[in-house]
Amino acid sequence: MTAGPALMAVELTGPVTAVNAVVLTFNESLDPATAQNVKAYSLGHNPAQISGNSFDLTSLLFRKTNHPTPAVAHPRLVVAGRIVFSSAVYDDATHTVTLTPLAPFKAQNYFRYLRVKGIGPDAIKDVNGIALNAGVDTESRWFLHQGKTVRWIDPQRNHVTLKLTGPGKMYVFLRGNKRQPAIFIQGATAATTLTGTVKNARVSVPVINIAEIEGANGINNGLLNNPNFNVFVTTP
Repeated sequence: MTAGPALMAVELTGPVTAVNAVVLTFNESLDPATAQNVKAYSLGHNPAQISGNSFDLTSLLFRKTNHPTPAVAHPRLVVAGRIVFSSAVYDDATHTVTLTPLAPFKAQNYFRYLRVKGIGPDAIKDVNGIALNAGVDTESRWFLHQGKTVRWIDPQRNHVTLKLTGPGKMYVFLRGNKRQPAIFIQGATAATTLTGTVKNARVSVPVINIAEIEGANGINNGLLNNPNFNVFVTTP
């Protein structure tokens, strides 16, 4: 029996203050019906209220209005600390699922905890009917660091430093194991420079994998030609 599909990468699109999509990449073809079920995904900052059981958003999806008449249903963009997604679109050519929120959201507020279901009625399955991770939920956590300089020590004891000089601010989302950070640059101009250094490495040329750099269009991006950094995705 195979292990089933696995989540390989997570990418946010749009500026840090207005993320308009979350793209999940898997390692194999998925069953489209399960992949496009929005109930299979939870993203937010309140993991204590996220369980392995299916969660029905029907009664919580709309907020009440004080306007007397006529009654108008206003969609709730966040429920129980989690983003409400309007759709999940699967692309078999790239093995990706694109989650679209009801409205753009602030990554610094909600890009904290992701659960993709591998158990229960909303579990994601591959084309052979095998559930995600052979029947185990995938959970990922990110921790936000922001400012002109961000430092961390990765699992290999590499001391990593990112510096932003000139206009703009840097938001760095580190996964729980301090791997593959997502970097967002806000307010940058052509006078902005992003650089990185790695010290105390145990190998001659350590490589730090960067999941994505958003908002770096037109800046002097020193990470792209630095052998110590491997950037998977760069977007404007």
